[in-house]
Amino acid sequence: MRESRTVFGDCAIALHWVACALDSLRIRLTEYGEGLFETEQRAKPYEDLERLGQEMDALAEQLSVTLEGEHKALLAFGSARAAVSDVVETVGLLRCQGRSKVDPFVPVEN
Repeated sequence: MRESRTVFGDCAIALHWVACALDSLRIRLTEYGEGLFETEQRAKPYEDLERLGQEMDALAEQLSVTLEGEHKALLAFGSARAAVSDVVETVGLLRCQGRSKVDPFVPVEN
């Protein structure tokens, strides 16, 4: 029972941090739009969300071991994880568009 509570607690904490990262990302996108990736500081909420999505992948595996089958909590967490993945992928397209505007013959600084 203790392990189940730990997994549920970790999932709840991850969802909280995802909500914070999404809110920060929304603010940065509203403020900077396509310029989101021009500086590391501007892109930090995106990087945070990307990292949290990876953490959610690991938590989803732990949750699937704890819960069997089509449990509602497992399905809901899976849906949240998929939504985070979709946001990361979609916003990541801005990074690709920004790179396409760069002269291909000029080295890009990392």
